[in-house]
Amino acid sequence: MTEAPHPDHSDAATKAAPADKNWRLPLALVAGVIAAMGAMLLVMELGHPGGGVGGGGPQAGGAQNGAGIALGMDLMAIHRAATGAGVYQIRTGDPAELSAWFVQESGAAVPVPDLEGMGLEVSGGRLLRLLKQPAPMQVFQQPGGTALPGTEAQPPVVLILSPHGLDAEPLPGEDGPDGVRLASMSEVGMAFFTHGGRHWVVTSARDPEAMLSLARGVRAALSILPEAGLANHPASNP
Repeated sequence: MTEAPHPDHSDAATKAAPADKNWRLPLALVAGVIAAMGAMLLVMELGHPGGGVGGGGPQAGGAQNGAGIALGMDLMAIHRAATGAGVYQIRTGDPAELSAWFVQESGAAVPVPDLEGMGLEVSGGRLLRLLKQPAPMQVFQQPGGTALPGTEAQPPVVLILSPHGLDAEPLPGEDGPDGVRLASMSEVGMAFFTHGGRHWVVTSARDPEAMLSLARGVRAALSILPEAGLANHPASNP
């Protein structure tokens, strides 16, 4: 028996190939844009306790529960967005201007410390929503993005005046010296401390020892600033 010849589809396949290629690029671009927008919206809307965003796990020791880890992951995502994508509402290197902006946006003063002695200057800020409440965020970086002569390179620092009720929330990490609680999520170190009757959070890509030194320096810089208006900040009231 003579086998029937197979139909030759080579021409059709050759003609269809350009169309397939034309579709692949737009679909890849659309997927990339959707992913980027989704990540940005996720960080911009951190207004819930324990959102569980970000990646990586806790690296600090001590007993941790799900709520504490989730809060730490939220803070890690905020830090990455602020220091990587630069999620600012105001960009300024003037502490007085940033403080005035917080007054305008939240109705009360928020102290902006001078960290020049630590090789850092303020670069901007944002009024976050954390635990469903206002949480002023300040970002500090090296002047001009490079280390000052004779100083070591300093990773960016994010300082957050935490909302009322953080003291009642399970926190990641474990208690350290001088009333500073230390934690880390992936590469992001965290330090929790109190000043002026309020709770503060500072984050940076540093090890626990460096985070403790950073928290001490920030608290010392805050201590020489006037406290007027801080008690009336929305984060200070239930």
